[in-house]
Amino acid sequence: MSLLDLSYDVLLHILLRLDDRSLSVIVLVCHQLYHLGMPRLMRHVSITSIRRLIQFCTFMDSELSSQWLPHIRSLTASFIPYLAEHQQHSRPWAARVAILVRTSLKLETFASDCIEELLSLEPTIGDALTECRWLARIYLLGAGNRAIETLSRMTSPICKVHLAAIQSLSGADIFSALTPFHSTLEYIHIADFTLLSSDSHPRARFPMVRNISMFFCTSSVDTLLKLFPEARSVWLYSCRMSSSASNWEIPCWGSLESLELHGTDLSDVILTCPIDNVILSPLDGLGLLTGQSDTIPFLKLIKAASPSNLEIRVTTAFIGELLAYDLGCLIPQRECLVLRIIDMDSQNADYIMACLETLITSFKSASTLFYFQFSLSGIPASPRLFPHKKLEARIQTLANILPTLLAVFLNDDESEEFWHIRRDAEGQAQMRHLPGKMCLANYSFWHQASTSFREYLSSLSVEPEGRDTDSPLNLTQPQESI
Repeated sequence: MSLLDLSYDVLLHILLRLDDRSLSVIVLVCHQLYHLGMPRLMRHVSITSIRRLIQFCTFMDSELSSQWLPHIRSLTASFIPYLAEHQQHSRPWAARVAILVRTSLKLETFASDCIEELLSLEPTIGDALTECRWLARIYLLGAGNRAIETLSRMTSPICKVHLAAIQSLSGADIFSALTPFHSTLEYIHIADFTLLSSDSHPRARFPMVRNISMFFCTSSVDTLLKLFPEARSVWLYSCRMSSSASNWEIPCWGSLESLELHGTDLSDVILTCPIDNVILSPLDGLGLLTGQSDTIPFLKLIKAASPSNLEIRVTTAFIGELLAYDLGCLIPQRECLVLRIIDMDSQNADYIMACLETLITSFKSASTLFYFQFSLSGIPASPRLFPHKKLEARIQTLANILPTLLAVFLNDDESEEFWHIRRDAEGQAQMRHLPGKMCLANYSFWHQASTSFREYLSSLSVEPEGRDTDSPLNLTQPQESI
């Protein structure tokens, strides 16, 4: 029995499980597989160079091939005619993009990293986008006034917007353009915009937005709260967050699922709501980036947010300042803690290891902690620090005190150690050394519920029948119960 003897439904189900590379080979086998596979193959079209655009234009001009263009659901047009020999052809090629958008009758996703240049070459691209009735996701990089004006004319139910300005722009225009999508927009990513309360559109409010992501923007917490009152995830990268509040008694979200701050001054990120997951970087203690210490703002934030999972990237200076406080008492409800030190070298290695010993001792007050990780990296490379007998002894002592502790992961640039902790019938902790990458590589605890990660770590205590309990387990895949 050959492949073609299978029924149409079975054959179609097989083709749908292939990746695009395999599918592009299968459709060349015979006429039947060609007609079965092309609608699927044409769902995602990516034109990322002048060469690919020329090839696709040739494809479009074929009467046999052009019949598949209406099957396009996702279109990426990201090419810039930098070369002089291409510039004379750039306008007709941009016109081809407009034709492609108009031909894709059920286009759902459009992406371009040169949208402003495309619109200047061929304004009908904007008209074509406004005619799309199924468009739900927009990724516009290099956006300017033309892109914002085009967005304001769209009538499709946009649910996801990714906008990066070609130069710093006011957020008033963009949020005025997005106002028609207030009932459908769920995710927004913006870069290089200034967005303050005085600039925001008076009617701009997006109650359906759950995820906010901002790069190189200027804004404030109260502005974001006004625009996105039901947000659950906030991601800020190198943003300037202004604040007129002199205390922490300002309105805030009821709760957040996650907060990520990278290169953002913590002193102006005033949040008083519970947050499940918090990622902060870099914390430099002495304030080499911001001009002031970020230790106190950090402690205020985690005290108010009380996150279950906390990950921080820090410098040696920050660790030194942190030792003045009992971190274990400040994180009593923490379940997972990841500490990454980013400036290890041979000069400060002993000092940092002594600091880590002190931190581990303070964890005895963290009554719900079941996993913590120390990752040490240097510039260009740190010395090899693991195994470290004193640190292991501190972990053993902590495991005897803290009945919730299940696992500890230690690594530097040269080595890693994964310690799994199980308890005997009398409740005494027993530390077992396992291959760290085998245990954690296929399980991203940050993107899983902490309860699932706890169950996964607990499952490592279950020994398969017939296996020596002292030998490491092959734990490449998580247990089926997870």
